[in-house]
Amino acid sequence: MSIVVPKFQQTIIFTDEPIPRSYDGEQITIDEIYPWIRQIRDPEHPTMTLEDLKVVSKDALILDDHISFCEVIFTPTTPTCSMGAILGLSIKIMLMRILPLRFRIIVNCRENTHETWNSLNKQINDKERVLAAMSNKNIMKVVNSSIMVK
Repeated sequence: MSIVVPKFQQTIIFTDEPIPRSYDGEQITIDEIYPWIRQIRDPEHPTMTLEDLKVVSKDALILDDHISFCEVIFTPTTPTCSMGAILGLSIKIMLMRILPLRFRIIVNCRENTHETWNSLNKQINDKERVLAAMSNKNIMKVVNSSIMVK
């Protein structure tokens, strides 16, 4: 059984099953997600966004709300970019903050655009490594300054 609360335009579901925090009746689109990703700033170039540097583009974002899947493919500024892992981690954390919990989030460095692209992909998509990075105050200071809306 469900009831729509007009004031909030939200459906409340009455069930014995716990409702996941990520429940959302509206479909999420690329047009809603991309503005959040493009505004992330490069720690080495704090006045420029990842879109300005051509690190991310709308074409490199895959989003399927029906199967709760999101993938971003980024291109580091140079093949030797020392901030490749931070760029990927910033994108991943931004997506983790804005997407419902039900989403599987994959962030990959474009193949052969970085000396260690394969290693970066493993690192960015390893849950334990991401959690370890998130618990490191120095890394999170850099990430938070990169994803802060200005």
